[in-house]
Amino acid sequence: MKYWWVIWLLLIPFLSLSQNKQIDSLKKVLPNSRDTQQVNILNGISELYFQRATNRYDSNLLISREFANNALQLSKQIHYTKGTGIAFFNAGNVLSYKEDLHNAIVLFTEAIPFFKEINDNKMLGMCLEIIADCIHELGNNQQAIKYYDSSLTVFQKIKDTSGLILNLEWKGHSYFDMGDYKNG
Repeated sequence: MKYWWVIWLLLIPFLSLSQNKQIDSLKKVLPNSRDTQQVNILNGISELYFQRATNRYDSNLLISREFANNALQLSKQIHYTKGTGIAFFNAGNVLSYKEDLHNAIVLFTEAIPFFKEINDNKMLGMCLEIIADCIHELGNNQQAIKYYDSSLTVFQKIKDTSGLILNLEWKGHSYFDMGDYKNG
């Protein structure tokens, strides 16, 4: 199809409208929610604002971080393991997008034990993968490869083909950046 990009341009406003409706719906039920439901809604809103960001200076990132912090505070207070892990993950995503990679790594690392505790291997694999991405961006390719290997192990365990492919691609990129073209 020759003009696929035209279709994407026409769809963008509809995708944005959909996100606005989702955010509005979640904000509407937030005041009446309690405990884990409230944490899940805060984390959901955080994710939606993160998805709306178009660059590292976008105000949607600040709003996303604020909702992630609120989710983190409440989930710790009520000892909600999954909510805590996702809140750390969301906050880490914001910092990685803003290119505050060292602090993003700290937050993703904080999320790992929570995902291990509840056996959420999908989120665990994603955390390890994004840590590897951050380390790769910082130029420590040897360390990044170790994290890609850890993530690959998790994605193999859960048979996540797309996770495997993405990790192998970036692991190869790390080898390439080191000049190890054979392994790359």
